[in-house]
Amino acid sequence: MASSLTRKANLVATPLLTLLLLTIGCAVPGEPMPPLLEIPAPVSGLTAHQEGRAIMIRFPVPQLTTEGTRPRRMGRIELLVVYTSPSEPQPNIAAQGTLMHTWTAPEIPQGTMEIGHRIELGREHITKRAWLAVRTKNNRAVDAGLSNVIAIDVVSLPGVPADLSATVTERAVELTWSPSLYSEFGVPSAGNVEYEIFRSGRSLQGPPESIGKSHSTSYSDREIIFGQGYQYSVRAVVPSDVSIAVTALSTPIEAIALDRFAPAAPTNLRAIAVTGAVELAWTPNAETDLAGYNVYREQLDAGSTTPRRKLNAELLDISLSRDESAELHRVYRYTVTAVDAAGNEGPASNEEIVETE
Repeated sequence: MASSLTRKANLVATPLLTLLLLTIGCAVPGEPMPPLLEIPAPVSGLTAHQEGRAIMIRFPVPQLTTEGTRPRRMGRIELLVVYTSPSEPQPNIAAQGTLMHTWTAPEIPQGTMEIGHRIELGREHITKRAWLAVRTKNNRAVDAGLSNVIAIDVVSLPGVPADLSATVTERAVELTWSPSLYSEFGVPSAGNVEYEIFRSGRSLQGPPESIGKSHSTSYSDREIIFGQGYQYSVRAVVPSDVSIAVTALSTPIEAIALDRFAPAAPTNLRAIAVTGAVELAWTPNAETDLAGYNVYREQLDAGSTTPRRKLNAELLDISLSRDESAELHRVYRYTVTAVDAAGNEGPASNEEIVETE
């Protein structure tokens, strides 16, 4: 009996011992994790363009490391540039690049999202191709490679367009400006110049928007609304095979699109005397902002001439009219004018003379 109880006790103790050993084993520390390398991820959004006598660059600051973690500290960011002739292949920027600028950790506070920089150009750079890249390093000077590479053809960009003027016409705001024959480098400007036109509302809410390009020194903005005010500016643009160069925007000019332009005179007016009235008809005007017509009458009887007066109290919306106020045995002269939505009244139509019976 005692041996049987001992065996039962051993059977119960065995799984308890196993569980205890497993529990103790879980508390034993494993191999230590290696420290994070803290290498900032490469920049992937470098952009650049020539503006006047400088190359303007901009790039986002990496917000993650190559391990997908937030960098606790940034070592530095380096800007590298190589100048070649346009016919040469892309150089090895990491090996041949000149260090143009360095941003150290104190210059890159945590949370910095984007960095911009200006690289000054000289006459010696005209007709050269600039190759640019940036690389980010940790505090141990280790990097994960270069950013995307940008190529810029340096051109003899003309100066900023001058003497911008704006004239409001019936169909558009007509813009003209003066070109600059010399570049900001003091030498003749490039020949393949085009111009980009920008417009904003008078409230100046938001940046000006590009509305078109021109190969001459004039532009017609036909996308206007009468009653609105606009502000215009222009910049010169020189495109190349790999990049574009632009000037700064010209001094802006304001134009208020007031509708002072009356409709054309109605044509082909016809008047016929019928019993108790004079009936009139004319060819409808084609203006899109036409509001209606006015009918005018003068009495021409010898000795009883009356001045011209308007017959309708409200604008007529069709090109037909019936004058039931005409008296018998009178001679009348009729004309018609067109009026637009802004209240501008145009010149009179052809005259029609009618004798009532």
